[in-house]
Amino acid sequence: MAEQLKTNTQHEAWLITGIPGVGKSTISRLLAARHPRGAHLEGDVIGGYTGHFIVSGLVPPGMPPEEESNRQMNLVVRNQCLLALSFAQHGFVPVIDYVVVARDRLGRYRSALRSLALHLVVLCPGKETWSCVCAVSRLRTAGQASWTVCGVVTAGCQHECARLRL
Repeated sequence: MAEQLKTNTQHEAWLITGIPGVGKSTISRLLAARHPRGAHLEGDVIGGYTGHFIVSGLVPPGMPPEEESNRQMNLVVRNQCLLALSFAQHGFVPVIDYVVVARDRLGRYRSALRSLALHLVVLCPGKETWSCVCAVSRLRTAGQASWTVCGVVTAGCQHECARLRL
């Protein structure tokens, strides 16, 4: 059995990122489906934002208290990486999706998944698409400051991608 697992081990993983609502989950699911054995590790599901994992005590990204929000985002990254390694060890190509806007968070993925070839895909919509995504997000959140959040995430992504020469 151990020999069978060894011969089926995958040596790659995919990390799909971009602003909220840009299509990370859709693209990730489609990419995972293109592999004979693909696994989609959706950050929103693992993070509890859909009510699946964390059922009480959730502090969404960017919400107070900031320290707890950051701790929970780091927990999502950690759990995604642990699952990715497990799936890869058992012959699946893991496709991870999550909003990654800072170098330190990308570094966490790169460090935890260093045994795999990590392919990074940044979904960076044009200004027109970005405006549409943010407008829909603003409607969904009943007037919360979604537009500002999208703008900050986009600016952060562009800045970090430029620094990393992506």
